[in-house]
Amino acid sequence: MIVQKLRLYNYRNFSDISLDFCDGLNLIKGRNASGKTNILEAINVALKAKSFKTNSNSHLIKFGEDSARIVMDVNDDGFEDKIDITITKDEKILNVNEAYVNTVKEYNEYFECIVFRPDDLKIIKESKSLRRKFLDESISGVDKYYKSTLKEYNKVLEERNKLIKNRYGEYFNEQLRALNIQLSDSGSYIMHKRKSYVKRLELIAKNICNNLSDDFDELDLENVFSIEYVDDLKDQKNLYYRSLMNNTQKDLENRQTNLGIHRDDLDISVNNRPAKFFASQAQIRTAILSMKLAQLDLSRFYNDRLPIILLDDVFSELDDYRINYIIKYIKDYQAFLTTSERSPEGIFTIKIGD
Repeated sequence: MIVQKLRLYNYRNFSDISLDFCDGLNLIKGRNASGKTNILEAINVALKAKSFKTNSNSHLIKFGEDSARIVMDVNDDGFEDKIDITITKDEKILNVNEAYVNTVKEYNEYFECIVFRPDDLKIIKESKSLRRKFLDESISGVDKYYKSTLKEYNKVLEERNKLIKNRYGEYFNEQLRALNIQLSDSGSYIMHKRKSYVKRLELIAKNICNNLSDDFDELDLENVFSIEYVDDLKDQKNLYYRSLMNNTQKDLENRQTNLGIHRDDLDISVNNRPAKFFASQAQIRTAILSMKLAQLDLSRFYNDRLPIILLDDVFSELDDYRINYIIKYIKDYQAFLTTSERSPEGIFTIKIGD
């Protein structure tokens, strides 16, 4: 899949801009606040129908305008596709080849992209919910059933929490058992998928981190489950169910479900020490970049196609060795990179804001 052309109308800071791209590495260069990240965001919106910066449609529309529009030409295995998205404050109207796409779920089946942005450093430094989100988005990109299962789990979890808070009805115990069975089924599936994915992710990311750090840093990734993990899926479901039942009194006291995949974490260590507490800023950046590049390889392996790569301010705080390694690693993909400073030679460069 190759992005050939992008046109933006009343999008963020752009009134009307048209950009042509090459099928390799595209470096978007400009001063701070010139709109470099906005271009990457627009590509992501065109490919995934969502922004990586905001959940508000109105933020995507140029101030003073009622709507924005993104038009993008894509070559997908020899087929020419035209993506046309109109954005209002209330909705995104999605069209591919002049055909209206009914749902975002249906739209997401068309395209895939991997994003790195400076905020991703928070995956290591901040709450475990960000690490779960990273895992869930990564796995959903290669396993569509995982995404629907996670959605179903969260729906049942909400029902269970509501039941626990209110403690209503003569059939409370029967309802609780039924919800526990549903959570056990979907939660066990998600646990096993997370375990399998992290095992593969670590294998690739560890090697990348070694190379990026010139063998100075060792990266380790490990699932942290709130319910004991067992290899057999049937046994896992039984254990999950028993854990929920045994924890009922505590759940009633706290008025929420205290165990399950919504409480899990991903342990990220550098040189056998928790990266969150002991890694330097450079080590954190190297670890996240390693995980993102590994995610790229897994997307290629599972989907049997090359995803688009969006790398925002990726060169910041990196030396020439690391920059050259990243460029070499992604050379077979179409990638979009932003910079306001250094411009490595040999990359197709697009200057904006001059």
